[in-house]
Amino acid sequence: MRESIASVFVINFIIIFIGIFIGLLATSSSYSKAAKVKNTVMDIVERYADELNDSEVMPDYVAAEIETNLAKLGYRLNVNKKNKCPNVDNGKLMNDYSNYRYCVYKHEKVESNKEDNGNLPRRGNYYTVITYMYFDIPVIGQHIEINVKGQTRTYFSEVKYNG
Repeated sequence: MRESIASVFVINFIIIFIGIFIGLLATSSSYSKAAKVKNTVMDIVERYADELNDSEVMPDYVAAEIETNLAKLGYRLNVNKKNKCPNVDNGKLMNDYSNYRYCVYKHEKVESNKEDNGNLPRRGNYYTVITYMYFDIPVIGQHIEINVKGQTRTYFSEVKYNG
């Protein structure tokens, strides 16, 4: 009787180990795809930073290039085309609608000066990109999304000298 209880314990241990291993493998694969999508979107945003600095919404040709690249990567389609993007501190959402779920925010960088709390000079913009890892658990019908966030460098505005 002792051997049967011990073998059940070993089989349970093996099943738990295999479950953890499969979970880690699925997480790694999903994170890899989400990071690749994030980096692709960030590359395109950095390429068109000058055009994006002057606009409040993402131009159509930039969104079209992003969506073409996301289709090549095999990123999941957004069913209703409405992005449910989270609020980001001091960021303005640039894409409300798209075929794929990603969020691009524009942040305005200002120079911090403790002596003058009035008009702080504007230095440039930087962008935050959010993409999502997806997990579908078929047995319980649960859909889990975890965001992957990245930021671009600051694109400084040209300073004009009036001397």
